[in-house]
Amino acid sequence: MSNDTAATFAPTPTGAAEPRRRRWPRVLATVVAIVLSVVVAFRSWVRHGVDEDAPRVGMVIGDDWMNRLGIHQATYEAVITHAGGRVVSLDPRDDRSADAILDGVDALVLTGGGDVDPELSGAAEERCQLVDRNRDDFEIALVQRALERDIPILAVCRGHQLLNVIFGGTLRDLRGDPEMRKAHSITLRSLDAHGVYVTPGSGLDELLRAPEDVAPDAGVPLPVNSFHGQAVDAVAPGLRVSAVSPDGVIEALEVPGERYAISVQWHPEILYWTDAASRRLFERLIEEAERRRDARAPRAARVDAGA
Repeated sequence: MSNDTAATFAPTPTGAAEPRRRRWPRVLATVVAIVLSVVVAFRSWVRHGVDEDAPRVGMVIGDDWMNRLGIHQATYEAVITHAGGRVVSLDPRDDRSADAILDGVDALVLTGGGDVDPELSGAAEERCQLVDRNRDDFEIALVQRALERDIPILAVCRGHQLLNVIFGGTLRDLRGDPEMRKAHSITLRSLDAHGVYVTPGSGLDELLRAPEDVAPDAGVPLPVNSFHGQAVDAVAPGLRVSAVSPDGVIEALEVPGERYAISVQWHPEILYWTDAASRRLFERLIEEAERRRDARAPRAARVDAGA
């Protein structure tokens, strides 16, 4: 046998690297397996990580790509579960009445998403993005009945804007103003975008001061994140402004007289793990949901019924 032939049939030395085309399928399969394991573990925790009689928090699922992939609602699911609530996903395609849907929840969370329909908000139509009128109508009906039934509400970003629209207010566009766009929309500094001044004596101010003092001192801004292209313009009658950014954007609203109906323009679900003020928003929501649950169905009755 010639030296060339022997070299052709020589075995690969032990420990030699496999060709790249043979390694990549194994690497990809390993990554997929790890991701699936994390997703399964997370879903199991969301489902079984709270008591059977935990208060139920209704959360509307949007139709944008982040919601379809489960990315957007996962952040809310994580903090609601950690705070002691059980997430109930609400689909805008559900054709039941608002009352029938709300019979199954003890609190309501309005999440972020696309812009509110300009026909409702008064915003510039040409700049609106990801409009979903079906979701608008669905959430409007839920909020109106939730307020009448004293169901606690926490509204975030798009939900903050929608609450203002529901009460008769309007929205404005920030995308056409370079300075506003830089300060408030999605940029490299969005996670630590700016501060907000909490209105002294407001419900938000009181919430952040009890049971522990997590509210900023008077005149000191509360640092928040920012991911929005629209904002509250004319504040609706019946709503109270409870926080404002240094450039005048309305960052929080509340419904005076309601037990818990607060909206914020920033995303406390992202800040929850590192910021006591954002964590308090969800903790208080769960506290109010527990009160509603207990008033609606005393614990003993639920346990006897096997709920």
